[in-house]
Parts: sequence; C-alpha cells; structure tokens
Amino acid sequence: MQYLRSDPKILRLLAQLCRWVCYIAWSYVWVGAMFLLMLHQVTPYLLGGLTAALGFFALAQWCDPQAFTARRGGWLTRSLVIGGLIGFQLVCWRFLYFFRDPERTVPRGAAIVAPADGFVVYIRRLSEGEVPLAIKGNRQIPLEEILRVGQPIGFSEGYIVGIFMTPMSVHVNRAPISGAIGRRTYIRGSRMVSMMPMSLRTMVGLRPFEAGARHLVQNERETLLIRGEFPVYLTRIADSYVDKVVTWKSEGDPVSQGERIGLIKMGSQTDLVFPAHVNGQAMRIQVHEGQYVYAGSTTLAIY
Repeated sequence: MQYLRSDPKILRLLAQLCRWVCYIAWSYVWVGAMFLLMLHQVTPYLLGGLTAALGFFALAQWCDPQAFTARRGGWLTRSLVIGGLIGFQLVCWRFLYFFRDPERTVPRGAAIVAPADGFVVYIRRLSEGEVPLAIKGNRQIPLEEILRVGQPIGFSEGYIVGIFMTPMSVHVNRAPISGAIGRRTYIRGSRMVSMMPMSLRTMVGLRPFEAGARHLVQNERETLLIRGEFPVYLTRIADSYVDKVVTWKSEGDPVSQGERIGLIKMGSQTDLVFPAHVNGQAMRIQVHEGQYVYAGSTTLAIY
C-alpha cells in the first residue's frame, strides 16, 4: 500500500480501472432491479452487482478522491458508456436469455402442473360456460370469449387459472397433463392491445390483477385441447408487441406431463381450463393468486 501511495501514476491508473468496473457493475444492478420489479426475486445480479459497485467505488475513491469528478463533457461520455452496457445487456436478454429453456422435474402426485412460468393472476370457478372476471365490471362473461373453440367444452363445472408471464419469465410452455392433443384452435388477434395494465398490477400487487386487461378477449390466441384422464384446455395469449404463438405439437400428437409444447414470444399469458371433478373426486387447487409458478414443476391441482 505504501508503494502505491508513493506512485501517483499507478494510483490514478488503478482508480480509472476501478471506476469503469464500477460502471459495469452498476449495469448489472439495473438487470437485478428488473428481476426484483417483475419477478419479486432478489438475484445474484442485484446482490453481486451492488456489492461490486460499492466496493470498487470505495477503492477508486481511496486511490484518487477525484476519480468520479468528471471534466467538461466527461459525464456525457460516461453516460453513453453505461447506456451502451445496458443496451448490450438488453440485446443479450432479448435474443439469448429470453429463450432460455431450463430442465424441470415433474412433481409426483400432481394431477395438473403449471403450463407456464409466471404469476397466477386469477383462479375462478366457472359454471355453465361462464366465468366472473373484472374486465367487464366483474360480471360473468362467456368462457368462449377466452377459449374461442366454437364448441361446448364437455363439462359444466370447472376452474380457470390464469398465469401471466413477465418479460423476465421463461417463455417455454409445457403440457399440464399427459394425453394427446385433441384439437388446436388458432385465432389471429383483430385488435391487439397491450398487456401493460396487467403487468403493472402484478408488479405492485394490485388486485384484481385482470382489471382493464382487454387482451384477455381481444389478442391473438391459440387453444389446445389435451385429452388425458380428463380434458384440459390450454389457451395461450400473445402481447400486442410481438403477437407470435409458436407450437411444436400437432393434433393427435401424444404429450407427457411437463413436456415442452411451444413458446410465446415476448409478453404473454396462459389460461388453463379444467373440470371441477374427476372420477367423482373434487379437484383441489394447490396455488393462490399472486403466487409465482414454474412450468412443469409447480403443482396446480390434485384430486
């Protein structure tokens, strides 16, 4: 330390190095803040970035108290560099991290597993083909407005569970039950609207989460009927910014519980509709509104 103190050139060089490492660390804090905001999760991006940023800030100040004193035009250069780092991370997120596909373990005894990563935004009991949702003054709306299958669903009493996928979620979808694809219905959105109202409400925990969420009945969607021990309807709804639902299965294809079946690009929502009783036994929901679930590994219901 005494040697460093005696050589101002080395101190200034070390201070500059620490300063730029500090800027890089702060860009990771930004990524961690996005996870905290959207997923309510504290990640290594936030903890590691914040620790490194503060540590290198202190070291830079020790080496040179003027390390963060910018000359004329200096703050513009630094802002452009930090903005460039954040922009680079955004590109990596959009084209690499967004399409991540981790392995998942299906829990034993699960009648239905989550088909998507995201927040459970509603769990509603449906009766006679109608469901209460807050998008129309909390009145009953026809289930057909969400499923768009054009035919009776095959049971009069059941549940609908909505899962909202944030931009930081894994967007690969998985089969909620084992069976076969009985029917695929695709509807192109006529008046695509943003999912921002639901996104903002889930971030701050404001219920009902679906209030003002017109995308539930207007946006592009695909509904898969999966026939297994009991029928399950899986509806995947795309956001207005990308409006692209990708499916890797065709009608008649067998699927195993937790198997990958497709993905939705960018913001999206997945709704699951299933009967209230199976073989005379009542379905028991294992999740609650506001809970974050994981595709293929979170149990949604048992009986």
